[in-house]
Amino acid sequence: MIANLRDLGGVTTTDNKKIKTDLIYRSANLSDLSADDIKALKNLKIKTIIDFRTADEISQAADTDVYGIDYLNIDIFKNNNAVSPSMENLAQFGSQIEDFMAKVYESFVLDEGALAGYREYLNLLLNKDDAAFIFHCTFGKDRTGWAAALFLKLLGASDEVIFRDYLTSNTALRDFNEKLIEGIQKQYQMSDADINKLKPAFEVNEAFLQSSFDQIDQHYGSFDSFVSDALHFTADDIAQLKAIYVE
Repeated sequence: MIANLRDLGGVTTTDNKKIKTDLIYRSANLSDLSADDIKALKNLKIKTIIDFRTADEISQAADTDVYGIDYLNIDIFKNNNAVSPSMENLAQFGSQIEDFMAKVYESFVLDEGALAGYREYLNLLLNKDDAAFIFHCTFGKDRTGWAAALFLKLLGASDEVIFRDYLTSNTALRDFNEKLIEGIQKQYQMSDADINKLKPAFEVNEAFLQSSFDQIDQHYGSFDSFVSDALHFTADDIAQLKAIYVE
């Protein structure tokens, strides 16, 4: 079963329009897919997989190659390894792991490499055919969570809708995280106390996502200015995006 998989469509925008379903999905990583998982992707008419992970993450758990589905890697942390989700980075922060996660979310809107990656992602969404996209990172919660928030915000979803989708990852990843944390604890011979310090890194927190929006207000003045000045996404681009994804 593909972890944290969901359709971003079906929600109503602030101007009482509806985001189309069956066009764009988010998930956790797509490595070690079963035959049933591959069938599920095919049934969803997925044409393109966008993988936001680092080269190191991919080397450890590469996406399953699925015939007929294009694969594209956009490394959000390409120019900023200091905020990549490596065990070395997580262990370094220990009990200050929430501070680390805040830095991760701040980098999404301040780091030029991350901005270039999200710019590429948005431009891909403007050039879709009749098939669907799926995008993911390792857990499908942080890099993927910000990509989903951007998409929903640009289409006119309310903050309530955006944060609700974001926080859904905590329930969607519960079983996935339990197995992952158990494996990490054994692999790195960590005590219960040490692994508990790291648990916030395996979850989503409203404050993390809010930190991205706070940095936008602080550095760009508004979300609209961020979109135009940092992402170089124009009013025409937004109109085109809505024409594709909003009923």
